[in-house]
Amino acid sequence: MRVHQHLLGRADLPKSDRDRAQHALAQDFMKAGLFDRAEDAYKALAGTAFDTEARLALLDLHERERDWRAAVEIGRQLEKSGTGSFASRIAHYWCEIALEADAAHQTAAADAALAAARDAAPRDARPLVLAGERAAARGDHGEALRLWNTLITVHPASFNLVARRYAASARAIGKQAAALERLESLYEHAPTMDLLETIASLQHDPAARQARLLAHLHEHPTMAAAQALLAPKTAPTATSADATAPAAPVLAPAATSALYDAVRRAARPLHRYRCAACGFEAEHYFWQCPGCLGWDTYPPQRLEDL
Repeated sequence: MRVHQHLLGRADLPKSDRDRAQHALAQDFMKAGLFDRAEDAYKALAGTAFDTEARLALLDLHERERDWRAAVEIGRQLEKSGTGSFASRIAHYWCEIALEADAAHQTAAADAALAAARDAAPRDARPLVLAGERAAARGDHGEALRLWNTLITVHPASFNLVARRYAASARAIGKQAAALERLESLYEHAPTMDLLETIASLQHDPAARQARLLAHLHEHPTMAAAQALLAPKTAPTATSADATAPAAPVLAPAATSALYDAVRRAARPLHRYRCAACGFEAEHYFWQCPGCLGWDTYPPQRLEDL
């Protein structure tokens, strides 16, 4: 820092060298964690040959500080300068602002932020996911279903993230049949355990649920499917069993319980999500990876479904 500050203090330094020293000093401040001074140093590079690099660094800095409105402004500036599209990142920033407003019980501000997120990236998944969640939370299940039906159309892979809540909203307003039809259609094109378990929650016939699980296990032999099949709630009953089928060997309850526990333990690591950029794994889905801080780097399917 002292070397670069000394260079900037020289009156005879050419402009190109002065800009280079200013850029190096801004990087020094960032590495030292002096974010306020780094921000000022990067702002001083506006209009120089380091303008784009400085704005990108400021974007990263605002993300680290969770100054989402400043990040929105920098993202817009970068788009105007022709650096590329930042629509998805801007939408994420507005979603973060909406979440903060909701936490502060500022409903109108949250509504406005979420509307801005959808305007920024109409076909992105997160604004639709969040809008549906907020609609369901206030009891407007019809609106939640409408939003999540749009999600099925524009970003079907991300629907796995809300499948269970979709079913809950459908049950709340008596739309189980329509929801089941949509879910089964989506499952045919992209079978996942999240969808399968959601479909099972809308079916009342234990035999039909078990038959679907068996079919999935044959087509996609995963630990998660085996765990679901072994779970007590999916066990066949005397009333639902086919009387003409040969009797299958039945394990003692203690043996079944032990087998289920073993499969559950083996399946647990495969229930995670993994960042495609850095490999960071987590039990919960993240829109921004905690490891590499990349946006949308987590596929919306669990490891076993990839």
